[in-house]
Amino acid sequence: MSASIGARVLILGQDQDSLGGDLDRLQAFRGDIGSLEMWDFPLTSAEVRQIASCQRRPSGSVVSLDTDDFESFGDVQEVWVDFDYFCRPQINRPYYMIYPSKIHKNENIHLCYLMNTTLPVPKDDIDNQLLYTELGLLKNMCNFPQFMLWLGIVRDNGSDQWLNMYTKTPITYSNFHSRFPKGGSAYFCGYMTNDGRWADAYCQYSRCGACLLRRTDFITMRGLCFKNRLETRFYPKGYKGGKPVFHSFHGYVIFWDEGGYQWHLYNSATKQEMASLKTRRHWLPLVCVSGQCTQKYGSDEEDCGLVNIPKGYIQYLAPRGPRNSPLPLIPIVTLVRVAHVDNINMAIDVEFVVSITWRDDRLSFQHLSTSGEKFISKEDVTRMWMPQFQILDLVDAKYKLLENIVIVSTSKGAQLPVFNSIKRDPFYPGKDNNITSSSQHTAQITCSFDLYVYPFDVQMCSIRLRLPHSYVNNVYFDVNKGSAFFTGKQDLALYTISNVHYDSRSDKTNLAINFELCRRQGLVLMTTFIPSMLLLLVSWATLFIKQEALNVRAGMALTTLLILYTLFANFSRSIPQTDIVKLAQAWQVRCQDGRQQLGPSGEGKHPSSLTILLTPVPPGAKLTKSKVRTLSLRLSLAAGRGNQRRVPSYLCHQNPLTASNAKGRCQYNERVRSSMDISF
Repeated sequence: MSASIGARVLILGQDQDSLGGDLDRLQAFRGDIGSLEMWDFPLTSAEVRQIASCQRRPSGSVVSLDTDDFESFGDVQEVWVDFDYFCRPQINRPYYMIYPSKIHKNENIHLCYLMNTTLPVPKDDIDNQLLYTELGLLKNMCNFPQFMLWLGIVRDNGSDQWLNMYTKTPITYSNFHSRFPKGGSAYFCGYMTNDGRWADAYCQYSRCGACLLRRTDFITMRGLCFKNRLETRFYPKGYKGGKPVFHSFHGYVIFWDEGGYQWHLYNSATKQEMASLKTRRHWLPLVCVSGQCTQKYGSDEEDCGLVNIPKGYIQYLAPRGPRNSPLPLIPIVTLVRVAHVDNINMAIDVEFVVSITWRDDRLSFQHLSTSGEKFISKEDVTRMWMPQFQILDLVDAKYKLLENIVIVSTSKGAQLPVFNSIKRDPFYPGKDNNITSSSQHTAQITCSFDLYVYPFDVQMCSIRLRLPHSYVNNVYFDVNKGSAFFTGKQDLALYTISNVHYDSRSDKTNLAINFELCRRQGLVLMTTFIPSMLLLLVSWATLFIKQEALNVRAGMALTTLLILYTLFANFSRSIPQTDIVKLAQAWQVRCQDGRQQLGPSGEGKHPSSLTILLTPVPPGAKLTKSKVRTLSLRLSLAAGRGNQRRVPSYLCHQNPLTASNAKGRCQYNERVRSSMDISF
């Protein structure tokens, strides 16, 4: 705009590179100018306050935009408003950016997402008119056959209502044609037609796209040597070649070159091109969002990983701890399950998870989230220092790594890079954030069983870990901050698992996780103790059989003895073979010996017993007809006070139950009721 002031000319909204000429349309002012007044004398403070509060209508003595004649050049729109318009309450009206290409609605949604904005949803006639006016600037490019523009509204299939696709709430304003919406089973998306009214269509149709922008929205140009942060900020205003043009507050312009398929950065002050960018799409380069690269449209972005590894990083060197101290490793060991307990070989099969947490001040992280943990990719893990440890007490090296994951478990100390850095995502220093490596293992480890009180024993087993010798004075286990857990089933078939804890003897390089295996006695009681007691009772029952049926007594006693021996032998094969006498073995011996001291008893009587004696007959001894073999089996039933039976002298020294009396005669020490020799 220009106006003549006497012999002089006032030019507004342009930069004169020479007196009254060399104007560049890319250097034109973009914005609104209203109530421009100039005086040739100073105004008082009271006058300024009155004008600013709309209490007084200004009228410049030199120039007044309202009364002087101005000549307009280019795309200048003149709108007359009341003076109160400048003092009205601030109305945050949006503005729109049009994508004049045929795209599906999902593509439009994605483009707006990259701009951190949404599809337009007009709220009233004013919003609708603003959108229609913006669309009219590109009507030639969106006229197929009538220009159409996607809106951010969808039809709910259940209620048949039109909803804001972002808030999922019914819209309060609509401007449909009289014959629209058609509805049906396919038309779920709304769009604007060439007269500013709305219609519905199939969502896979192609329409022009648009995004709703706020007055405060801007994009940031990265990777150039701008002098200050404001120079990096651009806002969309106008179009060139059918594409948006982005302007900065310091005279820089970004525009699209249709012929070269390039975006150009132009300095309108120096009239020099600063940079250009080739891309396979007409729109802006795609960006990383939440740690993921956007590859749908062919992104040229790189280095969208989670870990920033600096140049010169030496992987095999461990990081240092706080204030250049040795690096602490915080261990958390979780015993997942005990799969099998081998009593004979004293070994157990276990599954456990070792989680080690540390910090590496040489690294930094990006794209972290405050809402949860972030997994580090295997490619990054192979380039990082990772703690190593050895599992001890393995049986035949039986060990398997099931899974190993590495995460960044915190997101502290977020910082922004310098404004000229090509990376604009916040980064998180490694010195403030924890790295956790969790490895799941299965292994067969040894466990020294103490079986003295078997089967009432409680075994203490351990999972032992050891750091490499190269870690001494550089890396250590911080056991005080670590912990041990058991998450599996506690009650196994033969054991109960309890008391999982770190061994008090764990140190900086050795870590032991103890857990108790409490043997469940039910099986042993049912298969050993109770059967042996029942057999003993059966043997006692023979004491109540008449003396005349001595053969029946002897048969039952022998059968009981053989069964007890078989039970004892089978039981011995089911427990570890050690030289320690176990409680269960002592019970078995006592059961066989107990027949001599236990049984029915009465008042004034000694306990009854069944004694089975196997004695050899020396050569040359006089044998009766019944003693026809070299072995003699003597069965003696002793109860109460009976007669002392004399024993042949040649048997006295071979039988521990016999001894010589005061007269030198050999007799039984026990009082017997009857006895009988059976030879075979």
